[in-house]
Amino acid sequence: DWPSIRRLLFYPAVTKSLTWRLLGLSDWYNRIDEHLVLGALPLAREFQSVAKSESIKAVLSINEPHEVKPAWVVGEKECRRLGLARMQLSVPDFGGHSPSARQLQKCCDFIESTVVKGGSVYLHCRAGRTRSGTVAAAYLMRRHRSLAPVDACDRLRAKRPSLLLNRPQLDALHEFWRLEQARER
Repeated sequence: DWPSIRRLLFYPAVTKSLTWRLLGLSDWYNRIDEHLVLGALPLAREFQSVAKSESIKAVLSINEPHEVKPAWVVGEKECRRLGLARMQLSVPDFGGHSPSARQLQKCCDFIESTVVKGGSVYLHCRAGRTRSGTVAAAYLMRRHRSLAPVDACDRLRAKRPSLLLNRPQLDALHEFWRLEQARER
């Protein structure tokens, strides 16, 4: 069954991300703009210094619960200890899953609620490439009202070259764009 397979693939996938980082093939995180940092799983041993250097006031986690359970990942308890707001949206990894357009709106609302308080958000999934990349593209589309999905993806890829958005993510972004345009009327 898919949930068991996703749990089984989690650790090898994290190992791949860590290896890419150690070899200098991919950054663990990248600043997208003055309000958003997009990255891989926040690692407990170094996240306090990342939060301080990047003015992080909130963490937006686009992960299944088993992905943020390991002690070496910053989860709810660590965010509380650091005084950070946190939102978790459970979206399955692997298998072409994407946050829905409505979920993208909720994520953008959360990011905006942090921005008005003068802070940045650390947005992540496992690798910071697909699920959280979809949210980051939606955020750019909301922030820059005239930005179409393809343009948001191009802008995002310039900041985070490892971005990987496929048909399900692009479909969700197009639906998000339609909802946002209707909301403005």
